[in-house]
Amino acid sequence: MARFFLAEAGFRAKDFSNLATNYLRNHADVTEAVLHGKFDAGAAKESYVKGNAALRILGAYPNIGMPWVTKTNLSAKVSAAMRKSLLPLQDTNILGRLEDQVIGFEDKKDADYDELRSKMEKAEGFKAR
Repeated sequence: MARFFLAEAGFRAKDFSNLATNYLRNHADVTEAVLHGKFDAGAAKESYVKGNAALRILGAYPNIGMPWVTKTNLSAKVSAAMRKSLLPLQDTNILGRLEDQVIGFEDKKDADYDELRSKMEKAEGFKAR
């Protein structure tokens, strides 16, 4: 998504010193890299930036969330059990133990990701020279 918004703002890979963007392991690594001068800017969840006086939010964009996926041949029984246990989960003590500050789960349909797919295609414009 970051590349989409950079492309929409008129930036291209050639505008950056390394001719590209870098993918780091997680949002915490991105903010740490910016704080320690490895990068001038980065894209991370707002919760990793808020309250840190050394970081400034340049812009924000909505995110549909990260899907939890399974293999296609997972039994319907196991899949249903996972949905049954994850969808109502609201206990912050449990959610807080999951990576990337998960705040909850909601059921989505494949079509809910159509706008994201479209933006990902447009993000290819970032690579254009």
